[in-house]
Amino acid sequence: MKIVYDFPPNYAEIEAAFGSLRGRGVLFCYGDSIYALDGQKVSPALIAHESVHSARQGSNPATWWQKYISDVTFRYNEEVAAHIAEYSWHLQNSSGRNDRRKWLAIVSARLTQPLYRFGPLVTKAKAKDALRAGYEACVTQANATTNFEARKKLAEWANRGGDPWDHPSGNMKKFFAQVVGNPDAAVDESHGRERN
Repeated sequence: MKIVYDFPPNYAEIEAAFGSLRGRGVLFCYGDSIYALDGQKVSPALIAHESVHSARQGSNPATWWQKYISDVTFRYNEEVAAHIAEYSWHLQNSSGRNDRRKWLAIVSARLTQPLYRFGPLVTKAKAKDALRAGYEACVTQANATTNFEARKKLAEWANRGGDPWDHPSGNMKKFFAQVVGNPDAAVDESHGRERN
């Protein structure tokens, strides 16, 4: 994404809906650009956040912005998705329970800022729940994708006439852990090979 130190193309409409945001360190995504009108540094976590907006805007950011400005439920759902990406970035780049708690508090507080004008739609507790659930869903999806890809590779190997036990992964226990998500694969006593 490009970072532009200027106003986004639709700033007049944003300002009409939300008031002046100058001097508040707010970032705006329009298409493939992040607008940092106050000249602030854009962290990798915020790039992850704004990248979600960019992807969801697709090829028509003007229409996305019109809906974002006029529909509080749409705005909330868009911000939850973007804040989940931001929170996920922090969790992947930090360690320990204290870090996780710190980032959950910081990102959920950002999600509940008056700037978004969610009103009673969101509380800090609801924001924390949404971030936790969203992160867990991302992890589950990533694991499902990994398992699907591993199963697909095994099927391709077998379809080419390869014996799955002789798969070039070299370590069947590791491979089956990847395929079936079971690191404690049982041993087939009759063949002395691991199986699930």
